[in-house]
Amino acid sequence: NKEDRSPEQDFYSPESLLSAPYSSSGSSSSVMVTRLIASHLCRRPGGALAPSLRVGGCMVSQRRAYNGGYPFHYVVQYDDPNYDCEADFEFEEIPRDEFGVPAHIPPELSTQIRHTYYVPPQYYPFLKKLGEDTPELKPYTDKLIMGDMTYDDYEEMFYKFAKPLKIYRSRLPLPYRTEAEIAQENYVAWCGKWYSYRQRVQGDYYSRHYFRDWLIGILLGTYLGNLYVKQHRQYRVDMKLFYLEAPEHKINWLRTSMAVSEFFPATTVTRAELLSRLKTEEGESKAVERRLGKCRRNHRVKVAHLCGLRLNERTFPAGVLTLAHLRRLPVSLHRLKHLRLLSLRELPRLRNVPREYAELRPTLVDVGGLEGCPVMNEKLLEALRERGIDGFFRVLEFKHLRRQQQHKLMKVLSEDLYPFEDPSALQACAQRLTRKIKIINSATPEAAKLAMSRLIKHGELIFPAVFSELDEAAVLEKLKRFDEELQSREEVTALELKVKAAMPDLPGDVAHRLALEFRSALSAAKIGSIVRDWRELFPLSKMSTSEMLGKGMFGVDSITERQAGLHRLRELELIRAAFVRAYRPAAEEIVNPLIDYFVSSTRSEERRRLLAENALKERLPATVEDSLRLMKEGLPLVVTDEPSPGSPDGNGVEVRAAAAVEDV
Repeated sequence: NKEDRSPEQDFYSPESLLSAPYSSSGSSSSVMVTRLIASHLCRRPGGALAPSLRVGGCMVSQRRAYNGGYPFHYVVQYDDPNYDCEADFEFEEIPRDEFGVPAHIPPELSTQIRHTYYVPPQYYPFLKKLGEDTPELKPYTDKLIMGDMTYDDYEEMFYKFAKPLKIYRSRLPLPYRTEAEIAQENYVAWCGKWYSYRQRVQGDYYSRHYFRDWLIGILLGTYLGNLYVKQHRQYRVDMKLFYLEAPEHKINWLRTSMAVSEFFPATTVTRAELLSRLKTEEGESKAVERRLGKCRRNHRVKVAHLCGLRLNERTFPAGVLTLAHLRRLPVSLHRLKHLRLLSLRELPRLRNVPREYAELRPTLVDVGGLEGCPVMNEKLLEALRERGIDGFFRVLEFKHLRRQQQHKLMKVLSEDLYPFEDPSALQACAQRLTRKIKIINSATPEAAKLAMSRLIKHGELIFPAVFSELDEAAVLEKLKRFDEELQSREEVTALELKVKAAMPDLPGDVAHRLALEFRSALSAAKIGSIVRDWRELFPLSKMSTSEMLGKGMFGVDSITERQAGLHRLRELELIRAAFVRAYRPAAEEIVNPLIDYFVSSTRSEERRRLLAENALKERLPATVEDSLRLMKEGLPLVVTDEPSPGSPDGNGVEVRAAAAVEDV
């Protein structure tokens, strides 16, 4: 009610501001106009723009990110919490630098302005006395009096004489509550819980209410969108039927009887079936028939006659094409995306097939054989003879890809590296580099493809800065070193990932250093064996990674030494298992000396061979007594295929071992 308002509150309302007389002072009028603008911005006709609050007689807008419980898709936030996109018109202000100089003044002029501090003259006596009392401050006070103190001087003075603030905790007053306040403690806690409960109830209500509206809107939009898509699809079907079937409108009329999907529904149709269908069905339009007939009758015709046809799926929808008496094939045939058979039998002067024909691979099932082409490219003939149509198209795909990579290399040279050089010289250089890379990697086309792609991708690192300094041999050598470095880097990265997978808590620099040392000092087989034995070499159940780092267990020498010991233990366990199986009733006191003697009297290579072949048990003597006797006499327990010089020939043990080997 207006009767409940105070006169001060009525004065700051929009109605009182409009009816109030302007003050004689400029400041009062500006305050009133500012308050009026803020009030109108925060209160729009038809409802409030945002919740508002009166603070000291001024309207302050309470801006929130979103209403509680309402599902939102995005939230707009600003770096300034007091920024209002509808009330702040920063584009009307002149942008300035940190010293207040307008930004439209060029920096060559604005940086020459010397900005100094200004102090009113009534402070000069104080500054003069302060400088006399404190000699260290006198240079700065003199600069302030003379108007020569810059921001750098002020910063120097501040950090030179500023001291930290002293805080005495004993002088801080302790919090105090009266007896009445202490008695109201339970009531205040109950009020807080009651307010929290009300907020939770309101949040649940907003969540259900707004989520229901949001979900209904989404479903309604999906339904209407689906209706629009169906209507558009049906419209397209109707228009297609109208242009294809309507007899009274023959503009852009296509003959549906010539559709390839109707003639040749399968891609595995044989060449004979395709030829028979071509004879029974009208597969060519009249213009194409007339031009092709002229080509067949004239044996001296060249490729220009056929290229003038502008063949495409519309003028030539049939899936069979027979060519004869042409010196070279037209490139435009690669646009026939539904071509199934391309007969090249009657082309005795044909030397090559355009590389663009590789785009016909998804549909073309046969090329009619190249037996009638004696001067055809040998690579195509060999590929067609050995691997069929797949090998034929594989050669064409490599040739087509090589030409595309040559164009990309030319684009890199002419646009990125040497834009002001002669294009013909750059084209010749790109052709020579492509040819040399092809010759170097003639055995493996995949390697040539990879080398060309790396040359295109990393051209800035491989080519020199000046085109006159370009040496093709040096470029190829640099490309080879780059490939080796890249391969080494990939191997190191793969090994580092394996190490990190085995020990996730190992530091990254340690894993990288270990991978580099492995790559430089060990072979691939040795690295693989270390990776397989990683859990035994670094048992995380017995000690942590930090303890292993402290003991220096991640050195290459330490790892190889521990792996050798691990292999010896495994070998000893296998030997012990073989002895136990051979002499099962014997006690360990008898078997252990035999194992030690066997290990000391047999070469490691022979032991590994016997364990790998699982032949140690069969090569041992039949009884424990024989083994003990051989050990006392100093003879080997197992006789190898090549006996040592000290071993006697014709020994009974050797005969039994040889017989056991023959039985095995």
